[in-house]
Amino acid sequence: MITIGIDPHKRTHTAVAASGVGQLLDEVTIAADETGQRELLDWAHGLNGSEEIRFALEDCRHVNGRLERFLLAAGEHVLRVPPKLMAGARKSARTRGKSDAIDALAIARAALREESDLHLASLDEAARELKLLVDHRDALVRERTVLASRLRWQLHDLEPGLEPVARSLDQASTRRGLSQRLARREQSVQVRICRDLLGQIGDLTRRERQLASEIGERVRDYAPELLEVPGVGRLSAGKLIGEIAGRALQVRCSIGPFRGLRADPGFLGYYPTLALRSPRQPPAEHRLLPDRLDPGPHASWRPCLPDQEARRRQVGRRSPPLPQAPFGPRRLDDTSCFR
Repeated sequence: MITIGIDPHKRTHTAVAASGVGQLLDEVTIAADETGQRELLDWAHGLNGSEEIRFALEDCRHVNGRLERFLLAAGEHVLRVPPKLMAGARKSARTRGKSDAIDALAIARAALREESDLHLASLDEAARELKLLVDHRDALVRERTVLASRLRWQLHDLEPGLEPVARSLDQASTRRGLSQRLARREQSVQVRICRDLLGQIGDLTRRERQLASEIGERVRDYAPELLEVPGVGRLSAGKLIGEIAGRALQVRCSIGPFRGLRADPGFLGYYPTLALRSPRQPPAEHRLLPDRLDPGPHASWRPCLPDQEARRRQVGRRSPPLPQAPFGPRRLDDTSCFR
């Protein structure tokens, strides 16, 4: 079997063919467009027609996503190699320095070494579109947060106490009341800036709500059984489906909220399993929390993470601090510090 390691970039892709023992066979650099992708496919199949070919791509999906989809559509086997696996392969190489060809060979050798732990890429257009929608909604929410912070500082500078309650600018009634108060004021430059910021926040909120509704419809069509898990709303389910990217949704939940929640191997990329009550917590964007807009029947409770529960129990009964050695200048013949 020939493993082709690819080091992707924005303008070019460098590919290196390695044998089953990691020996360099050939290398090529192509343009990162459709013509270059066809050249890569022709070059790969021209190496040796009798041996099976597989591709190993560095897992930087913003750069290699188009190439990965092209290879999958052509019926090729594609492995995703995390960048952290390349360091060991690069150190074990006999060549010095760093180049695209060296990196591509390190990717191929890492794929050979970690073959059993890597996952075969799959082409799931529905999951990809759902991930794009979820990422776009998150970007709109971050942009709205920035605008809300700017608006609150402008309102405080205009008149202390004029700013609304925290986390309330996503409500139409709060924006309407604030807009009416600003309209009754003298239309200075600062007031006009506040009204403009308020209009942008309202527009972003309406677009975010529309995206959340569309995400919910797509989740119900893609995996309705995922919405039956306690605490998993449409937005959390959309994030999970985007990370799963076509893998089977084998999710089970035992008694208690989120207790023993597991998934198939490779769930959420670098985390083999997902257990919110385990000592190692996943990133914040992967935690299953009730959605703000769609809490569902389980909105009355919120899961307590282990570190929060431990801090509550330790309040009021912490052990006293250890005695500290007296601090001050010491003479060279003073040996009391060694007793």
